[in-house]
Amino acid sequence: MRVLIEDTTFAPANAYVKLVNIVWLLGIKPRDLWIRVKYSAEEALTIWGCATRDDAIEMPVPSTYLASANTVASPDPRSVVLLTAGAEEFCAVQGTQQAAIELPDVLWAYISDPVGTPVLEKAAAILRTYAYPGAALGGIQPRDITTGPGANYVASLPAVELEAMAPIDALALHDGNELQSRRFRVCVRTPGPLASAWRSAIEYARAIMSILADEHRRDVPAGILCRYVGGEGPVPDGPSEGGQKCTMIFEVVGIEARPDGPLTVV
Repeated sequence: MRVLIEDTTFAPANAYVKLVNIVWLLGIKPRDLWIRVKYSAEEALTIWGCATRDDAIEMPVPSTYLASANTVASPDPRSVVLLTAGAEEFCAVQGTQQAAIELPDVLWAYISDPVGTPVLEKAAAILRTYAYPGAALGGIQPRDITTGPGANYVASLPAVELEAMAPIDALALHDGNELQSRRFRVCVRTPGPLASAWRSAIEYARAIMSILADEHRRDVPAGILCRYVGGEGPVPDGPSEGGQKCTMIFEVVGIEARPDGPLTVV
């Protein structure tokens, strides 16, 4: 699992460049990526995608990079396609880049998260144990409880998707420090018609909140202490006519990450 975070050890957090996703093109395998965004004028900027942080932070601009794009600022969400030196599409960077008199020079990291992956896998595994007829998540197939953005590969609805969220405070994640608060998002999606989808989404959401965070149970998921911090829904969900979706945010407050070993309970 990879997370997209602003590298505030390179430059202070900024209000002009907000990235939300990396989309890979032409069958390119996802990889760690460092995104350097440098303004040359109030509404003109260049985006570089680099293989390492050292490449990305080179001053005044990266000389070694995988792909780049020249673009203009816009307050509206959009995708900017980065091209290789051979003019081949490499990836799309999604987000907003607004006009800025200050001409910021910022860095974002799209990197493998050594903590988020086991957290999601543990949470998904425990939810699957409740996915059988008569149980709290009865009606959901275990194979349809997935980690990562799963809208394109779930076999059927209803389904549950778990996705890592970026650390709340980007404190030198690239150095192996795990000082951030960890959060993850759980989405439950139910098929139409509307009335039954709405009721089912609420019932499943309540069950998931109870399973993962009820009374801060340390055994769910094993060795991880979760608490529910917010959510929304039911809201319309596109894959099914009348389908609905509920989203829940959980914070992991009972793990300690060790770069040279497994997760241990605080």
